[in-house]
Amino acid sequence: MLITAGVWWALTAAGVTLVRADGNIITLGAEGHPDTATSFTAITSTHRLGPHAIADLITTHTGRSEMHVADQKHRQWTDDPRPLLLAPDLSERSLDLLDSAGWSWISPDTRSGVRGNLHLTTRTVRIAPPVEAVPRPAPRGRTPWGTLTMSKYLLTGHAQTQSDLAGHAGIGQPRASQILTDLADRGWVARARHRRVTWQVSHWDALLDWWLASYPGPGGVSSHWLGLEEPMVQVRAAYDVLDAASPAAEPSQEQLHPTLGGGLAADEYAPWAVPAHALLYAPVHADLTPAGLTPVAEQDATLTVTVPRDPGLRPAGALARFGRTLAPGTPLPLTDPFQVLWDLTSARTVDSDQAAGVLREHLRAAAAEVATREIPQA
Repeated sequence: MLITAGVWWALTAAGVTLVRADGNIITLGAEGHPDTATSFTAITSTHRLGPHAIADLITTHTGRSEMHVADQKHRQWTDDPRPLLLAPDLSERSLDLLDSAGWSWISPDTRSGVRGNLHLTTRTVRIAPPVEAVPRPAPRGRTPWGTLTMSKYLLTGHAQTQSDLAGHAGIGQPRASQILTDLADRGWVARARHRRVTWQVSHWDALLDWWLASYPGPGGVSSHWLGLEEPMVQVRAAYDVLDAASPAAEPSQEQLHPTLGGGLAADEYAPWAVPAHALLYAPVHADLTPAGLTPVAEQDATLTVTVPRDPGLRPAGALARFGRTLAPGTPLPLTDPFQVLWDLTSARTVDSDQAAGVLREHLRAAAAEVATREIPQA
């Protein structure tokens, strides 16, 4: 199954977890509700399908799984795998046909974002484009992932266009413009004009303090494991299992890999102390007993694996370049350094505050060097 970054973002934002992927058979579930895990046969199209094509698809696949008719207009699939159509820009008529046939669907819309309707075992999850909020220190309602992600990209010191920032954050340019204007009014970012209009951080500490105070955490679901080997040995073994279970990406998209977070990642970015506990962020969960690990309660764990809800934990562009510059040639992919800083500030270990202070100074110096190098010359 090929999942674009936009679709992946929409699934996580809607609280849907990818449990397993095997070719065109994928298993999805509602976050925190293992009883909702449902297998689907993914039917994909790279171009828009009209109502006639949708009707042909439904006719072709109707006999492949048992169905019963709840009423004259709605059908419900009663065994797995169930059909799931992924196609762009589906019309309302096409969606009516899919809903009447009881099909699940996900449709990236070039104008409004990703929409979808997933019929899980015990519930239906609707996917709708998020309404992004401007920065506010006390999050209420829907978490403004796009705003928070844009802030991380700006914290790198790199000068970036509004279009690039909007793309990385998964939001539209009108909303990106509103957010940038709000940040500029606060004095945290500034606009520069040199060949093209770009935006750059102007008050790094203030923007970082706001981000740390506003970020609610990665969300998602975590599993906890106990191992007897050194933390990095446990991480390498777990990484191999998780990476093998991770979903494939579109040819034009970067493969989704697990990334190292927490104190071990901080030690790669700014060496201070090697922690006794390890943290991995992963696209999917997997059974880690083949890696020599045992599932345990959180307080007994030596390794935590988190499948995050935050789509900003898959960095690209300036944020990815910034991380690679800070820690080139690392043995495993690292979570972005600002997320690692948050990991440290939220940890409850003896030396986490000191490690966070060291990393923050390292990030400030690196961002200042980048910003100075990229100041437009007249």
